[in-house]
Order: sequence, then structure tokens, then C-alpha cells
Amino acid sequence: MEGNNNFFWEFYDCPGDKVTRQLKYEDFPWMESFLKESFRAISPDRSRVAVFYRFFDLVTVADLSSGRVTQFLPEGKSLSPAEVQDVDRRCLYYKMGRCTDDYVFGLYAGGLSVKLEDDPRYKDRNTLRIYDWEGTPLYKYDFDERVRTFAVDEQQRYLYAVTDSDAIVRYDLKGLSAGK
Repeated sequence: MEGNNNFFWEFYDCPGDKVTRQLKYEDFPWMESFLKESFRAISPDRSRVAVFYRFFDLVTVADLSSGRVTQFLPEGKSLSPAEVQDVDRRCLYYKMGRCTDDYVFGLYAGGLSVKLEDDPRYKDRNTLRIYDWEGTPLYKYDFDERVRTFAVDEQQRYLYAVTDSDAIVRYDLKGLSAGK
């Protein structure tokens, strides 16, 4: 194969033993200027993928059936390729992400400096950002303390978070509705 082979997703026809379609990082808007370090989460029905970028405030959603890619920023923000590429100004945004059939959950670090010891906000708690699959911000929840990781139990409608103090905290998601 020639050219750039950095494929994000490939669709494979097993009986035909061939790749039928490819979705490349380079097909995503902005990818020519951004680092690709990110966390990826696939929807339970395996039809969509959300990408949460560590070093810039952006979430990408790819519909794996159609190949449609949607990227969304927090309201009122814009992206500057020069800022993202400047290592000395780099910040941490998304620590991780998860998906359900209805929602995209991003654990947001708030733009902390990568030189954590230099950032006075290092001990600040982080935020859970919840979007629909179109990128509409639905909810923002400030945790009581810093969260390292989380999991979503879609069937029981709970979110379980592990804090920096190793506590496991359960949050009730029953009030969330895709129609809200």
C-alpha cells in the first residue's frame, strides 16, 4: 500500500477477505495539525466511536456506518493549531471518555498545564461533560473530588467513579434522558 496508512477504522469483509472501507485520522478535520493522542470509546451497538483528545479541547464522533465525522468544541471556544503544537503551552483536557447508546461522557481535566507542578489548579476537581451523539452539550457535572477513571452501567443507569483517594463513588444517571 502506498500513502499514509494511519487508519482509524477499517471495515472488513471476512468472506471476501478484503477491506471494504477505511476511515483515516487524516480524514478528520484539523488532524493535519494536531497530535493524535486521545482516548477512544465505542458505542454499545458498535455503530459510533467518540474520540477524546488529551491535549486540546475537542471531541470527535465518527459514525462507522456512514463515515460521517463530527467534531465539537465547548461553546464559545475555537482551536488554534499554533497553540496546540506549542509544547510549552500544551494543556491536559480530556482524561478519558465513555459512551452509551444515548450519550458521550468525557472526563474533563479543565485545561491543566502538562507541567502539573507549575499549575496551581492541579488539585482542583475535574468535571464530567455529557454530550449527545450530535455534539450538543447536555450536562456538566463538577465532581466533589478529583476522579481518575469512571465506568457507566447503562442498563442500571449509574456512573461509577474512582477518585484520587481510591474511593469508588456511584452517581445516579436515571435523571438523564436522551430527549432532554
